[in-house]
Amino acid sequence: MKHRHIVEIRLALLAHASLPMKFWQYAFQSATFLINRMSSKVLNNDSPYYTLFHKIPEYKSFRVFGCLCYPFIRPYNSHKLQYRSLQCVFLGYSFHNKGYLCLVPLTGRVYVTPYVVFDKTQFLFTTPSLTSDPPAKIFTPVILPFSNSLPTNNSLTTTIFFTPSK
Repeated sequence: MKHRHIVEIRLALLAHASLPMKFWQYAFQSATFLINRMSSKVLNNDSPYYTLFHKIPEYKSFRVFGCLCYPFIRPYNSHKLQYRSLQCVFLGYSFHNKGYLCLVPLTGRVYVTPYVVFDKTQFLFTTPSLTSDPPAKIFTPVILPFSNSLPTNNSLTTTIFFTPSK
């Protein structure tokens, strides 16, 4: 039953962030991290973390899984003129160090750092939503020649119709 709970949380994390299934291990790790800090009826509304360590878990470090983040990567740089931060995707919490796991999508590198700025409203892997407003239609002119019903010097006149462009 607990395994199913972890799997359901993992799927919810991946779906909310629109992350591909290849990031399942990070979602699984984050799901266990979150579940271990949630209260449980089985433990008299205590969390597994509290039951094990007799300390109240720190909730202020929680972040939105898969959101856009900017980690401080200066310690990883080999040259002083390299960027101090990159646009990354938040993939969870480090179990070995006090820090966050941040993925650079272009290179696939994961940085672990405690100094991160989060934008919890932006997700890099999201696709345009079907519920969002459609883009404004751009109309392109189409010129159709036709003959006037009352001929005047047998000349053709043109009328311009506007049709939505594709």
